[in-house]
Amino acid sequence: MDDLLKKLYRAIFVFSLILASASTTSQQTLFAAEQSSDQNSAQNSGTLIKIPAKSQTIMPINEVRIGMKGYGMTVFKGTTIEPFPVEVLSIIPDTQPKTASIWIKCDDPRLTQSGPVQGMSGSPIYLWDEGEEQTIGKGGRLIGAFAFGYSQVQYCLAGVQPIEYMREVGQRIDEEEMSKKAKSSSLASGTILATQTMATLNQLAKIKNLPESHTIYLDSMTKIMEAMYPQSNITSTQQPLTQNFSTQLNPQMMLPLSVGSSQTAQFIAPLLQPYGLMPVASSSGSLIGSAPPPSINPADAIMQPGSTLAVTLAYGDMDLSGTGTCTDILPDGTVLGFGHAMFGQGSLSLPMSTGYVHFIVPLRSTSFKQSSSLQIAGTLGNDENSAVAGIPNEYFKTSPVAVTVKLPDQPERSYIYHIADHPALTPIISVITTLNSIAAVQELPIENTMFAELTMRFEGDRVLTSKVMLPTASSQSIVFSALPILSSMMQNPFQQLKLESMDVNVNVIDTILAGRIISARIDQAEVAPGEDVVVHFDLQPYAEAPKSYSAKLRVPIDTPEGNYQVAITTPQRYLSQKLSTRPHLLKYNNIDELYQTIKQTLDVQNNAVYVVMNLADKGIAIGREELPNLPSSKRIMIMNKTNTYATPYKEFVETKVDTEIVPTGEFRFQVKVQNIPSD
Repeated sequence: MDDLLKKLYRAIFVFSLILASASTTSQQTLFAAEQSSDQNSAQNSGTLIKIPAKSQTIMPINEVRIGMKGYGMTVFKGTTIEPFPVEVLSIIPDTQPKTASIWIKCDDPRLTQSGPVQGMSGSPIYLWDEGEEQTIGKGGRLIGAFAFGYSQVQYCLAGVQPIEYMREVGQRIDEEEMSKKAKSSSLASGTILATQTMATLNQLAKIKNLPESHTIYLDSMTKIMEAMYPQSNITSTQQPLTQNFSTQLNPQMMLPLSVGSSQTAQFIAPLLQPYGLMPVASSSGSLIGSAPPPSINPADAIMQPGSTLAVTLAYGDMDLSGTGTCTDILPDGTVLGFGHAMFGQGSLSLPMSTGYVHFIVPLRSTSFKQSSSLQIAGTLGNDENSAVAGIPNEYFKTSPVAVTVKLPDQPERSYIYHIADHPALTPIISVITTLNSIAAVQELPIENTMFAELTMRFEGDRVLTSKVMLPTASSQSIVFSALPILSSMMQNPFQQLKLESMDVNVNVIDTILAGRIISARIDQAEVAPGEDVVVHFDLQPYAEAPKSYSAKLRVPIDTPEGNYQVAITTPQRYLSQKLSTRPHLLKYNNIDELYQTIKQTLDVQNNAVYVVMNLADKGIAIGREELPNLPSSKRIMIMNKTNTYATPYKEFVETKVDTEIVPTGEFRFQVKVQNIPSD
């Protein structure tokens, strides 16, 4: 009864919008759209959806017969919906348990050249009844959505998702759950999204042969994730990076997502493909801040069967939208599309938009529509295997991402984006907009150093700031610094924190600020407790003369006699040692303990040399509080088999030498600590 009342209220609300807007057309574009989620915002959205007085007549799958003919409706260019002929080849009764699919061939010349097109997902398919006048684009009954298609076929062979299954998805939209997701974070549901992201990033880092200075935060966040998910094997995964979900063996269609350059599309593909998105290159991205081409009138892009249906993941100075096609609109305003899952994870809250098609790219492998969003029309609220479903109301939340970029011999440029809130995609989309901002005008000089400062604000007044220097960087380098942090905070087993905002400041100079530790020495090989170990080392900067540095490391007064190792090392190796030797830092019971560990990790910057001396004594940590220099009797008493909250850790002392360049290399020495007898 509650569901029936919700639908009745929604139908009354939508009908009132139609009456109120009969003589006007909303001109609100995505660029001007605000991240409002109240009822007033729906007055703009309702005018963008063509809501019928009654449901389309459907042909149930049990009435479909091989050889039946009909047509589909889709947009090939612009906003015009055009028909294409179809003929039923077969009905497969057991595609999934209690789930059937219809297979058709499409003889339209445009489709025989391209085969199934990514972006056609959701195109409504109609079949004529026996004896009915067969006029292409007219009559017939709706059987479902163009949803599956094999690539590299010799003609357009496509699978149709029956409309009965799709309408069931629309009936399961839960507006209360959508509103809840938009307003506050939810407890994690056992997902390991961050480990998947980190595993992919580790493989990409190996393929690109990145220097360790570029992966300082990736390495540390990997250790943090592996501590939360001990069975994840993040760094040893053997999954291939270039999975293509539209191969000859898998008919699953994907949603094309224009991400800018071909280099960006190829680089980001392994991160997006698991979520049903196929990143494609566009000449310069889609700048929503500018007007669409003169031939496109946003007012003409009304959501209706056959029109472009976009899921807007980011808008502002660039449009990032996964695009498919609208299949059906119900009298209560429910929009059905795609005919397959986007992520297939049920309730969600993402912006649903109208759009248009620039052109179809007919590839031999996987053709796709090059498309852009236009205006926000509501919220995508349910995502299941058979369809996605949305409503005119706006329940989604977005987060502002501000990027400032200064390149050599270029003026400083600023970009603003609004990123849709989604635990899996917000981190990835945020870094895509950032790397596109860096590469918007030109590629980085071959000889360069990137200074990147990122301030990430999460709900609960949790703020993380990272500062890195990246010699010989590319625009993609920012991904390895930002994405591991975002994923760790937004995808963890405690609480999926929402990103409130992110500020990125990038300054690139045409000088390589990197160097190698080429030699080192210590003043004395024997010291007494309480004395200093004096260390000298030479650093060879790129294309400059060597520079000499010195440091003093105080030996603790209570250090037992013996031989100790002193290392002159990089920040990356120091941080790795700190996390490896202090296991209590990798034990988390809640989101705040995780947050504190990440914050400590980001305090280590990569333009310094660390001098570290390992000690013989082990400290004890009670929870996360360290108790160093305990007498052995107390240590034994605390460390017993009935106390798992106490954790031993290895003590070391360290000092940091700021070098103003990013170092590589390492030297180690043996130092003997010995009490010197007094005269």
